[in-house]
Amino acid sequence: MDIASAADRHPITVDQTCARLHEDGQIQPVGRGVYDVTEDGKQRVGDSSTAES
Repeated sequence: MDIASAADRHPITVDQTCARLHEDGQIQPVGRGVYDVTEDGKQRVGDSSTAES
């Protein structure tokens, strides 16, 4: 809910996005709706050549 509020998005949209990022190995759940960014996720964020506009 915090992410949805901060991003001004519907909670279902945020949940679906988190599920996709998890499937792609970008984040991992740590429990109770909390996620941690994986090393792959950190590299993707730091790589501007893969950033979407």
